[in-house]
Amino acid sequence: MTKFKTHTTTGGAKETFTIPVDDAPSLRFTGYELARVNSQNPEGSRLRWTELALYVTVAGQYVALQVGRSTAEGEHDRYAAAVLQQQQDVIEYFGHGRLAKRLYAEWGKDDVQEIS
Repeated sequence: MTKFKTHTTTGGAKETFTIPVDDAPSLRFTGYELARVNSQNPEGSRLRWTELALYVTVAGQYVALQVGRSTAEGEHDRYAAAVLQQQQDVIEYFGHGRLAKRLYAEWGKDDVQEIS
């Protein structure tokens, strides 16, 4: 069993991932990591931070992952994930916050509303 990847493998080879999910079965799939960002400061001194990751399966589905990390005593990491069908579903899942926009930029997508 391949464990949850905590490193960036964008543009890399196809891998098998097992994504933990709180209060639901873990997700196992073969595919690629498209983007990963986190809100931890460069010094790493925060007790809590958020990580977002986006994967695509070999069948073309997206797997969106949100991890609430904690190093505070008595706390544990929190995992939420969703299997999504389209790019717009990914944006609806992650929203439009700063961290989500960083994820979209790493993914190579713009979070813009086209108007005329």
